[in-house]
Amino acid sequence: MSNTGQICRRFTGTIIRFVSVASFLAGSLTLIAQEPGQTLPPTDVTKVAQPRPEAESVQLDPKYENFEFIEDDAPFEYRGKKIIDPKKEMAAANELKAYDYVLAFASKLKPEVMARHSARNVPYPTLFKDGLRAEYLRELMHFEGKLSLILPMKPTDGLRELDKIDKLYEVWIYPAGHNDPLCLVVSELPEGVEPGENQNLNVSFDGYFFKLFRYESRQDKPGEAGKKQWRRAPLFLGRTFENKGSAANTEPLYSDNMLLTIVLCMLTLVLCIAGLGWWLKRGGRYVEEEKRRRLEESTSFSDESS
Repeated sequence: MSNTGQICRRFTGTIIRFVSVASFLAGSLTLIAQEPGQTLPPTDVTKVAQPRPEAESVQLDPKYENFEFIEDDAPFEYRGKKIIDPKKEMAAANELKAYDYVLAFASKLKPEVMARHSARNVPYPTLFKDGLRAEYLRELMHFEGKLSLILPMKPTDGLRELDKIDKLYEVWIYPAGHNDPLCLVVSELPEGVEPGENQNLNVSFDGYFFKLFRYESRQDKPGEAGKKQWRRAPLFLGRTFENKGSAANTEPLYSDNMLLTIVLCMLTLVLCIAGLGWWLKRGGRYVEEEKRRRLEESTSFSDESS
């Protein structure tokens, strides 16, 4: 065999031995890596999102950009008609977007979750007072009262197309102990409750206080035929309300006006009794003085005749 052949055979054998050793070492490293406690962590770890706490899940985003366009203590400027002033038109459209946002947000929450985290025992008159009302705007609140009226409403295009809400209801409720109603807009009605007037149910609800709403009431304006009075009512946005049964047997015996009338009558009666007592006492003194005067006159007449 030539020297060249021997060199080739030696070189080939060396390569084969090198490949065998490399394969052995690679297999050994694989076995070591697979032993318990020896597995290397993956370099690309996907973090699992933690569930949002329930109390936070019912809170509106306070930084939502269109909240600044909500005009408190005012009607809705947007009525589906063209607004000539561009600034007013933009503000009205953005207020409507805020309205859509809150209703859509509420429609995705479970009523029992809203009930667990809504503010309770908030004095109802506070929602009418400037300076105090701002503290509660866009907060989730709980109220109870007597249902008066339910009117079906058309949802906005945004609610219908983006959030698949095809029904809205305007609900008027008299909170317990108060004669000024509030307005609640919801996307669902409780089972067995239908739209209509002269409702006679006790209800409770959890909703977001959107704004103090100015509306044209059904009451005639004094001295102006054909014109209606404008009134104010807190406007709440929610998902639904709870039917707590007929109000027939739970109607308070005395309303606020009746109690005020009774107190005034009692006060008047007390004043009359006091006045009568004073008059009788004054009359008694007059009678005594008259008797004493006549007695003195008779005594004086007897002395002169003697």
